[in-house]
Amino acid sequence: MSNIKGTIVNVKDFLALDAVNIRITGASESIFTLEEGRSYVIPDFQREIRWTPENLIELMNDIFHQSKFLGNIILTRSESKRYAIIDGQQRTSLLRMLIRYVVANYGDELPEPPALCKIDNEAFTEYEKFQNNNFSLDGLSAEDAHNIQTGDQYRQSDRYRLLWDTINKSGIISDASKARSFITNLYRCQFNIILSEEDSTNYSIEYFLDVNLKGIKLDAEDIFKGYLFHLDPSAEVRQIWVALKRKSQEFNAACNSGSRTKTDCYPLMKMLEHFFYCYLYDTDRHNGIVFGEDFCLKQEVQIDSTTHYIGEHILKAINNNLYIRKMLQTVINFLQIAIDVVSSETPSTNFKKLFELSAPKQKMDHDDIANFHSFMKMILLDRKVIVAKAVIIKYAINTLLFTGSRNKDDYKKLYALQMYVTLFSVFENKKGIEPVAKILKSRSWDAEVRSSIKVYCSKTTITERKRGAEFKFSTNPDNEEQRYHSIMLAAVYNYFSFSNGKVGIKKGKTAELHRFLSSPELFSVEHFVANKSGKCLVGYANSDEIYQYEYPSEIKKYSSSIFNYIFIPKSLNGRLENRVLQEKITVISKETIECEYSRMVIEAAGRAFEALPTLSAGNDRENKTLMDKYYSYDFKQQYGRFVSIILNMISDRFCID
Repeated sequence: MSNIKGTIVNVKDFLALDAVNIRITGASESIFTLEEGRSYVIPDFQREIRWTPENLIELMNDIFHQSKFLGNIILTRSESKRYAIIDGQQRTSLLRMLIRYVVANYGDELPEPPALCKIDNEAFTEYEKFQNNNFSLDGLSAEDAHNIQTGDQYRQSDRYRLLWDTINKSGIISDASKARSFITNLYRCQFNIILSEEDSTNYSIEYFLDVNLKGIKLDAEDIFKGYLFHLDPSAEVRQIWVALKRKSQEFNAACNSGSRTKTDCYPLMKMLEHFFYCYLYDTDRHNGIVFGEDFCLKQEVQIDSTTHYIGEHILKAINNNLYIRKMLQTVINFLQIAIDVVSSETPSTNFKKLFELSAPKQKMDHDDIANFHSFMKMILLDRKVIVAKAVIIKYAINTLLFTGSRNKDDYKKLYALQMYVTLFSVFENKKGIEPVAKILKSRSWDAEVRSSIKVYCSKTTITERKRGAEFKFSTNPDNEEQRYHSIMLAAVYNYFSFSNGKVGIKKGKTAELHRFLSSPELFSVEHFVANKSGKCLVGYANSDEIYQYEYPSEIKKYSSSIFNYIFIPKSLNGRLENRVLQEKITVISKETIECEYSRMVIEAAGRAFEALPTLSAGNDRENKTLMDKYYSYDFKQQYGRFVSIILNMISDRFCID
């Protein structure tokens, strides 16, 4: 990089509005000047604020005890008084926040602070106004609050607010005395400033990538965005990226609605990885590309007479801005469909329009569309097997978002995908992209789906995979909710057929399938073997009273396992309360259960689980000892037998040999 200058500067001088003449220690000649009235620019290709409260508290503790060297700050100057921060924007933002906090809370009790230079965040245009209001919208006019929210392209305001609140909650700066000591140390902290006077924004992006790829670790999104903006510096691609980020955030917020979890149901970069698999190989030009989760090539490939080497980013290898823009816009269109699906209980008007046929007088069956909506929603909300969502992307690209003519059979390919995803979730132990890559990359993807189902249903494969499934579900259940897998498995078990290489709904059963998926009064979800509450009610042998027992912690995780669910009338579900399994079986045996899959699970439980130890009223300590022994030893063995019986029944149902 040409015309690089650099040396050490303290935080106070770096952030002050006044001019700073920077010299090498012992030298008399200034090597560069940070002008008066300057601003630091956080370019839009930079990562969003990623610091956690833990990161901030660690920094505050370090500074409170003594001044620190805080690493490198790399700047480029493209015009007078404007310095783009290539590396160090997170530290710069947080140090400014700390100074702002001290001044806002203890300014009257401290020496007059220096005027601070402005931070111009290109992805958060009203950042300064937000900062000056102590990272809050409270007290602002409706117009100012609206401008801050709309100017926050990547919705960073919540994270800034969290970090601001962290300063207060930490107690590190809790009075004026501590504030004076802290700010003195903070002003004395030092950076190594590296400055380039290159006037090319594109060169700045390239330097940003070079610095971070060879030094501080960026995540896949940071690198992807850097290359995207480097290779395509247009305003259009920046607008597309902002729209993509917002749609991704909107989708994940919709998935988390009503849930305590805040983690993304379908992280953006995982979605983009899946899109490349679904989108990339439709052209012969890209057939030789093999890439990893980091979007870098895993083997050498030649494209248009140019050799691209291992480790090169996929965007550089593709080198087609129009193609990438079109793909990213397709991701946005897919996300709009996905948001609609996960946000609605029944098919919306927009969802129904996706299934309009071009031929006159033809229309899709209402029950089919409702079933498609239910299956897509369950797959999109599934956190257990994220890779299965990729097949929905493939379906959307080739059917829902396809601009050519379509017929009913094209739409009904979703049933085959549903059966494939169900068998995948039961019999496949791999979570990476490899098991589904062949489907995603194929232009005859529906044939690959049917072929994969045939392999899963072959006697040899089922026998092999069943052993792995027994281990997965009986000896190592986890706490991830598998209710959606259970519903899908029940639906496929009850209503699907696989004959002559074709997947379909059994004759006359489409409406019944819709009824099963949409009638919670008739098919409510019952945590059958292990109650969701982690407790069970057990009857005494010598009394009408009931003993309430709490499972050992290792048993509670069974409540989320795929085979823990049955689907029964809500009225019956309510009568079961939190009874222990053996007593539930007694009650259910007197009822008619419509769901065939549930009857199968109940039968398996009756065969696998033996009688409980006999409990006596008034001997709760002894009763607990007996129940603990049962659940710590006998139950686990019986649960393994229960899983084996179910898998045998499923195998018998689907086996085609």
